[in-house]
Amino acid sequence: MNYKSENLKRMETKMAMLDPVLYKTCECMHKLALEEFSNLIDDDEEVMFFSAGSLEKGDLITGLVFVTNKRFALCVKALSTTLEQFYYDQITSIDYKKTWYGQGIIEINSYSEKIHFYYNDPGSLISVIKYVREKMYETNQQKNMQQPIHVQQVDVVDQLEKLARLKNQGILSQEEFDEQKTKLLSRL
Repeated sequence: MNYKSENLKRMETKMAMLDPVLYKTCECMHKLALEEFSNLIDDDEEVMFFSAGSLEKGDLITGLVFVTNKRFALCVKALSTTLEQFYYDQITSIDYKKTWYGQGIIEINSYSEKIHFYYNDPGSLISVIKYVREKMYETNQQKNMQQPIHVQQVDVVDQLEKLARLKNQGILSQEEFDEQKTKLLSRL
């Protein structure tokens, strides 16, 4: 039976639209990685860029690099699956350089590690970097908006008692006391 998951069909369609020639090359050389990654993505996740690529982690691991609306990932499928992924809120910086033979090297720094990806599509390299930086910025903005703003609650009664003591000690005049009392009561 030639069953394809909905995610795989969706990914293949999008990848063929983005770059038909590159898609065919990746489909032939990395079919298992393509199928495996389609099983790992969320239903609302969309591939924005892709390329054959590799990762330097001890040995050079070759597979497919995916840039989605949620993460940057390299998926390798051989005897087992290797997935190196970074969600945008985990990335602290991203940079790149082009080698003399045309391949791009993407350096990703996260809170826990630094990794170099070799990205085989130099034509889209700058677009990938810009896209990832935009997603990092958006993710950080959303995170900042979700954090509660801590407002120091002033106990008005306690403040009024302190003002009364200052007035009774002669430190504040009746006029100063009344002015501060009015300000405190307006906060209620």
